[in-house]
Formats: sequence, structure tokens, C-alpha cells
Amino acid sequence: MRSMKRFGMRTVLAVSGLALTLALPAVANETMADIMVEAYLNSPDLDAQRSDIKTASEFAVQARAAGRLNVTGTFGLEAEARDGDNAVFPTTATLTLSQPLYTGGQVENATEAAEQRIQAEEIVLVATEQSVLLAAVTAFLNVRRDGFLLDVALNNVRVLSEQLRAAQERFEVGEVTRTDVEQARAALAGAQSNLAATRGQLRISREDFAEAVGRPPGPLAPPPPLPDLPSNLDAAVQMSIENEPNLQAARVDRDASGLDVRAAIGALLPQVSLTGTLSQLDTLDDGFEGQQSGALRRPTNRSSRRSGVLDSKAHSTSRWDAHSSSVTRRKTRF
Repeated sequence: MRSMKRFGMRTVLAVSGLALTLALPAVANETMADIMVEAYLNSPDLDAQRSDIKTASEFAVQARAAGRLNVTGTFGLEAEARDGDNAVFPTTATLTLSQPLYTGGQVENATEAAEQRIQAEEIVLVATEQSVLLAAVTAFLNVRRDGFLLDVALNNVRVLSEQLRAAQERFEVGEVTRTDVEQARAALAGAQSNLAATRGQLRISREDFAEAVGRPPGPLAPPPPLPDLPSNLDAAVQMSIENEPNLQAARVDRDASGLDVRAAIGALLPQVSLTGTLSQLDTLDDGFEGQQSGALRRPTNRSSRRSGVLDSKAHSTSRWDAHSSSVTRRKTRF
């Protein structure tokens, strides 16, 4: 009877423990995809690059505004004292409207250059995304690698500790010499040193993970299988040259610099604009004065500032050509 009660009690405890286990939420290991998503959402570098895109968009708006109607208003107040009269305060209001008609292609080229730079910043955003995701994947794999290496180092210390204990026991009975014992002790010391180094490397990898993802790592799941790779090295190099975002951004920036050169050349050409001025003067005797006029403006000094701007734009184009060549060489050097 007592055994039956004891069996029943054990059954109740076993069932209660199973129910409690099922009620507790299981801690799932974090997959590589989860880590990549979290790193993408928490990256300040991506936020900074998106801000650069907005800045480039503002430059495009400014470039378009240079070809639109420009309205300027002024208001003036003066004080005059006349002989035998009280002081008067004449006021002057002037409204000036100016519409560029021909700018030598400056507005068109500057606008297109600004739009090209928006595209370049968007490509740089892709490069930044790749860097952020690569850092997250690298940190993920490093933490898993160093965790396994730590397990190996711990097991190595345990094995060598047993070997040292066995060597000491055999030395006590005269089966081995003191040299064998010291060799076992030296091997254990080396394993302990390797264990300390492995723990330090795991700590570094965990800090790198926190920097890349935004928090310390938890339990990590095994990584997924590798995707399909190019068939040979030449195909991989060609794919990199065609799809590398920094190289694509350099090409777009080169084209934008060429448009800057055209805009600088347009500054040396005649400029035509239509200007209308409306002014009003109020004194003791009301009066009204209006004027409309057209203006033709042409630069006269071609060898000073604007020529210098043209040279700087040309040098900028050459710089981007050199950058494209350096990226290509870096991709093909092994």
C-alpha cells in the first residue's frame, strides 16, 4: 500500500513537471536572418546615409530654382526737413521680378548633375547596407566559432588535468620519471594559457557583435548553407566589377562632374534675363512711378574666377576617373 502511494506521488510529480515544462516558453536560438534584420534596423550608418540623400535632394531643388522667377522686394523710409515746413517721411517701395531666359546651359547642367548625385548617394546607401549586413554576419559567425573553440579549450584542459594526475600517480609507484610529470604539467599550462586567450577572443567577438547589431548576442542557431557561387574566379571578378556599389557610385559621380564642367562653361557664355521693376514713392504729394525693362548680361572677365571654377570641375572629373581605376585594380588583385 505504501509503495502504491509512493508510485502515485511520483506520477503526480512527473505529470506536474511535464505540464510546467510545456507552459514555459522555449528559448529559440537566433538565426542569422534575425540578426541581419536587427542590425539593419538599428544601424546609425544607414540613418546617416539616408540624411545624405535628403541633402543631395535639397541641392537639386536649389539647382532648379536658379532658372525660375526671382522676386525681390525692398522698402525704404527716410526723414527730410524742409525750410518753413515740418519734417516729412518719404517711403519707397520697390518690387523687382527677374526671369532668366538663357543661362548658357548652367541651370540644365547643374540640375542634371544634382540628380546624378542623388543617384550616387542612393548607390552609396546600397554599399552601406552591404557593409552593415556583412559586419552582422561576420560577428554572428565569429561568436559561434569562438564559442566552439572555448568548448574545445575547456575539454583540452580537463583531459590534460587527468593526464597530469595520472602521471603523478604513476610517478609515485615508480612507473614514470619526474620528466614525464613535468611534461604533463607543461602541456596543462599551455592548455590553460590557450583557454585564457580563447576566452578573451570570445569576449572581443561578443563586443563586435554588440557593435554591429546593437545588443549582446544570445543563443545562436547554426548558419544557413552557402548560396550558389560563381563557377570560377574570373566570373566572380567580373560580377564584382559590374555590381560593386562603390564603383557604380564613382561612375555616376564622374558623369556628374562632367555636367559641372558644362555648367562652368555656360557661365562664360552670354546670359539673358527679363527684368521688371515696379516702384512707388510716397511723400506729402502722392506720386507713382513704374518701370519695366529687359536686361542682357554677358560676362566680360573670362580668365579669372569662372575659368578657375572650370579648371576645378575638370580636375574633379579626372579624380573620379582615377578612383574608378583604383577600385577596379583593387578588385582584381589577389
